[in-house]
Amino acid sequence: MKGITEERLKEVFSKLYWSRNDEKELFNALLSECTELNAWQPIETAPLRKKIRLFEIGPNEQCDGEILFESDRKFYTHWQELPEDPK
Repeated sequence: MKGITEERLKEVFSKLYWSRNDEKELFNALLSECTELNAWQPIETAPLRKKIRLFEIGPNEQCDGEILFESDRKFYTHWQELPEDPK
């Protein structure tokens, strides 16, 4: 999936000439809604004892669980926050 990071969007914005304030307000509203499309982070940065989504080394699959001890990190490569429940 293609996307744009918040940093890149800000860089593009800084190079544009805005002739009307409405356009700036629209852009800022869209920017506030941006989220990273790939929220996977290195396993070394995963919090301990918190329910998160993990990417396993062996079967290359996702699972939800916790890193209880530093030694548990060796079974995973990446992690991300769990999505919010639907409202």
